[in-house]
Amino acid sequence: MEKTVIGVIGGGNVGRIHVKDIVNSVPEAELRYVADAYPDGYNKWAEENNCPKAITDYHVILEDPEVKAILICAPAALHADLIMEAA
Repeated sequence: MEKTVIGVIGGGNVGRIHVKDIVNSVPEAELRYVADAYPDGYNKWAEENNCPKAITDYHVILEDPEVKAILICAPAALHADLIMEAA
């Protein structure tokens, strides 16, 4: 079965919930990227929870043609711009 490639923008509390759910509960998904502007806290958590480490540039997610879904978990004030850019 071909997996759906996913990227998450935002590695804060909401992002971590979604990341953990994807990694542990969605075998049809390949979580390829987590992007966070300040990845240190997320990366410590990711290591403890066996989740992918974060990249800092979310444009990598937007530019990967294999990414079929993006979860926007960044602060709410950034949602509109990120949605428009992702679309």
